[in-house]
Amino acid sequence: MTGNYLVLKGYNFSDSYAMSVAHMTDRLKGGGSFVQDWPRNTAFPNLSQRKAIQQALIDLGLYRGAVDGRIGPISQAAYARFRAARGEVADGFITKASYEALAATTW
Repeated sequence: MTGNYLVLKGYNFSDSYAMSVAHMTDRLKGGGSFVQDWPRNTAFPNLSQRKAIQQALIDLGLYRGAVDGRIGPISQAAYARFRAARGEVADGFITKASYEALAATTW
């Protein structure tokens, strides 16, 4: 990930926007293609599910941010800690499966 990732997200909070602009810049500098394809078929949580994810992470003592449904670096870091504690890849990539995993753990 580029060092300007959060700067780009400050303009437009979309991950796909930040990654596409950063990738375009890298390609203009002679960089190669993405290491993996964009996860086109991934199901992402809706607003109420994103809020439930944040609340579950609070309940587990992993998150200290607002329960606003905005999945940013603080939520992602908390989810990465959750995954690491379970011996899983701690990537912080929050999907609908993340919601289901937290629901099975906390509710």
